[in-house]
Amino acid sequence: MKPFEFCMPVDVVCGENCVTNNVDIFRSLGKRALVITYDLPAPARHYALEDVEQVLKEAEIEYVVNKDAIENPTISSIVKIAKEAMSEGQVDFIIGCGGGSAIDSAKVISLLLKYPDAEPYELLFTEQKIPGVPLVAIPTTCGTGSECTRWASVTRDDTMNKGSIRIPVFAKYAFVDARYIAELPRSLTCFTALDTLCHCSEVYLTTGASFFSKAYGEMGMKLFSTYKDALLKGEYTKDERENMMLCATLGGVAISQAMSALPHGLSKPVGVTTHMPHGLACASTLVPYLKIFEDKTEVNKVVSWCGFKSLEEMDEYMHAMIDEYVARYSCTDADIDAWAQEVFDDKKRLSVHPGEVTKEMLVGLLNDAYAKIKK
Repeated sequence: MKPFEFCMPVDVVCGENCVTNNVDIFRSLGKRALVITYDLPAPARHYALEDVEQVLKEAEIEYVVNKDAIENPTISSIVKIAKEAMSEGQVDFIIGCGGGSAIDSAKVISLLLKYPDAEPYELLFTEQKIPGVPLVAIPTTCGTGSECTRWASVTRDDTMNKGSIRIPVFAKYAFVDARYIAELPRSLTCFTALDTLCHCSEVYLTTGASFFSKAYGEMGMKLFSTYKDALLKGEYTKDERENMMLCATLGGVAISQAMSALPHGLSKPVGVTTHMPHGLACASTLVPYLKIFEDKTEVNKVVSWCGFKSLEEMDEYMHAMIDEYVARYSCTDADIDAWAQEVFDDKKRLSVHPGEVTKEMLVGLLNDAYAKIKK
């Protein structure tokens, strides 16, 4: 067995009403909290925020709610939230309540509040391992697994490139309650659940995979198989929703142990250019990515654990899941060439693929994914 390191300091609390049933945990974190979230479109109710406000009031904790978190957050948008928080007084702990963008924003803000005099870019992209303000993560989607990752994805305003900050930031506590995804739109459930599938399958296949990343990835893929048919229909039981949330959390643990692969690398330029949701961009290249493996031994395990008899069956399933959504976007040959070049220039990303990756291979992969929407 090759050497590896396993680090997972997040205390994960799972189950129905896990937020309101654990007032003592919140009470232990301090006297004043900052909640980072966003408004939900009517008539949807923000059940997670309601629970958070209830438990903070019960614990007699002062709090401020900021609803300015945005999808694919820019550093400038996060800095703005942090400056507003600083002007309102001391913060003992932060609660990121929402999807990956809200939780990732909260992670960055935890650093900005801890080191208010630092220049944001110098702070966020340093190689140091430094602590931030204590963080609680409460996911309301079944996708990013940010509640258990060390990463926070942001868009740089200076280059408009999307990437992760360098400093590892783990939540102190994560609360995982499947009630929070009960009213998600079908499209958002699809995008986030498939993002999770990409996490679990990609980390299993990379050269950086360790015993633990493979173990968590395998568990996640097997969980996916229990609700993949429900995902296609858009109808879910309570157990299936719980499995979706658990799978997302497992995927988060997995990608904290090993770097994700080409589908995640390609999703960044695709998303910046087309504004395609992250999970959809990842999912659209997953099967084309699996096809480029010359040795299908490990790929066949992934396909089987996900509940498919063959890669061809998995391909048909993915098309049935995402084609109607991908069709809303468009690209050109020039876009595909630029996306391939950006990822080809990312040697760290290429290094995790078990084999040589050429630019032509990336162009072919992207053409496989987006042939129907090329203009």
